[in-house]
Amino acid sequence: MKKTMLSVAAFALVALFGAVSQAAHNPKHRVVFQMTEPEGASWEMLVAHVDSMRSALSKDGTEVEVVFFGPGLSC
Repeated sequence: MKKTMLSVAAFALVALFGAVSQAAHNPKHRVVFQMTEPEGASWEMLVAHVDSMRSALSKDGTEVEVVFFGPGLSC
């Protein structure tokens, strides 16, 4: 179960980074999310927050970055 959740989270982030790399070169909004929590519900919420942010600010151009460190890196 843990490996499945990790795989789903990794796939979602890869998809998000692919979409972000296609954003405008000079976006009006730059957003950084940082994760220090180990795998769990907060990772699922992160994907929802990133999607919401991109949808709300898409017409102005948005650059979203997710940074993991500390306990957020443990597997």
